[in-house]
Amino acid sequence: MLQRVSGKSRSATAEVEKRLQELKEKLDQDKNGIPDKLKELSEKAAQAAEAAKVKVEEASRLLKERLGKRDSQA
Repeated sequence: MLQRVSGKSRSATAEVEKRLQELKEKLDQDKNGIPDKLKELSEKAAQAAEAAKVKVEEASRLLKERLGKRDSQA
C-alpha cells in the first residue's frame, strides 16, 4: 500500500511539474526567462517612478521660486 501511495505521489508531482512548466512557457512568450506580464508591470512601474520624480522636481522648483519671492518681498 505504501508503494502505491508513493507511486501516486510521484506521478502527481510529475504532473504538477509538467503543468507548471507549461504555464511558465505560456507566460513567457518571448522566451527571455521573465514572464511577459511581469516585464510589462516592471516597465510601467519604472515609467511611473520617473514621472513621479519629474513632478517632485517641478514642485521643488516652484516651491523654491515662491520662497525666493517671499524673501524678496519681506
